Amino acid sequence: MNSNSSNIVDNKKLGEFVIKAIGNLGSNLGFMMVILGDRLGLYGTLSQLGPMTSEELAQSTNTAERHIREWLASQAAAGYLRYDPENIKFSLSAENAMVLADENSPAYLLGGYQVLRSIFKDEDKFVKIIQTGEGLRWGDRQHNLYEGTAKFFRPNYTSNLVQS
Repeated sequence: MNSNSSNIVDNKKLGEFVIKAIGNLGSNLGFMMVILGDRLGLYGTLSQLGPMTSEELAQSTNTAERHIREWLASQAAAGYLRYDPENIKFSLSAENAMVLADENSPAYLLGGYQVLRSIFKDEDKFVKIIQTGEGLRWGDRQHNLYEGTAKFFRPNYTSNLVQS
C-alpha cells in the first residue's frame, strides 16, 4: 500500500522498478565476489595455472576449499568463469583474464572495483557532507581510492600514452 493515498500505484511500473532494484542489489553482491577474487589472487591463479577444481584452487591460494567452491560457482553463474562439468574444473577465458587478472592489459578493470570499495568505506564521510554542506578533501579519502585510481588508469596510460 502506498502511504500517500493521492498517488495510485501502477503495478506494472512497480514490478519493473522492483526488478531493476533487485538487479542492482545483485550487481552489488557480485562486486564483493570480484573484490575477493582480486584480493585473494583467485583470478590471477586461474589465469596462470589454467583450469582448476575447487580443491586445486584452494590449495594453490592457501584458502578454504568449501568457500572457494562457493566463490567459483557464483563466478561461473555470473559469467566471469567457465565451468566444465566433465572434469569439474573452472577456468578464466583469455578475454576475462584481460579484465580481471592481467594488470598490464588495457582492459584491466579491477582498480575500478577498488575505487568503489573506497566509496563504501567513506560512507560516514559522505553522510556528514550531505548533512553539513562541508566538502571532503582529496587527502581525507580512504586509501583504496588512491590505490584503485592508479591501478585503474595505469594500464591505459602505459599502453596508449607511452606509444603516443
